[in-house]
Amino acid sequence: KSWAEGWAFAAAILPRIDQCSSTAAATIKTNIDIAAATPMAGGFAAVQSAIESTYACLGITCADVGTRSGFAACIDPTNNDWGTGNGWCMSDLDKMIGSTSDAGACWTMCENTYGSDLVAIDWTPDGDCYCQDACECMDDTEDSDHHVITSSAVASLPNECVSACPA
Repeated sequence: KSWAEGWAFAAAILPRIDQCSSTAAATIKTNIDIAAATPMAGGFAAVQSAIESTYACLGITCADVGTRSGFAACIDPTNNDWGTGNGWCMSDLDKMIGSTSDAGACWTMCENTYGSDLVAIDWTPDGDCYCQDACECMDDTEDSDHHVITSSAVASLPNECVSACPA
C-alpha cells in the first residue's frame, strides 16, 4: 500500500521535477514506479537526494518540507537549479569549459575551475558546459533547451537581455 501511495505522489509531481532536472525525475521514477520489478532498487537515500536536489527550482527549502525521524537530514544546496526554459545567463566570462553528461556535472567542473568566482552555468543538451562569473541578464529565452544553475546567492533570475539599438 505505501509503495502505491508513493507512486501516486511521485506521478503527480514528476512532470514538475522533470522540468527542473530530468536526471532527478528518472531516479525517482526508476525507484518508485509501480511497474518496477524491484521497488526502491537504488535505495531511499537516492530518491531523497533526487527530490531534494530540485527544491530550489521548485521554490521550496528543507525547512518548508521538514524532516522525518530516522531519515537523513535535508541540507539545502549551495546552488539553485533553475532547470530548462529560462534562457542563458550572460556574463563577461561566458567560458565553454568542456562537455559533461548533465548540468550537475557541468556545475562541478566549473566550480572546480573557478571556485568562489563561479556564479552560474549554462548547459546544453549536446553536453556543452559554459561557466559564468555573473548572471547579468538572460539571453536566448526562446530556447527551451538550455539548463541553468546559479549559486545560491542568485535568488531569482534576471530579466531578458536587451540589445543596443542600431545607430
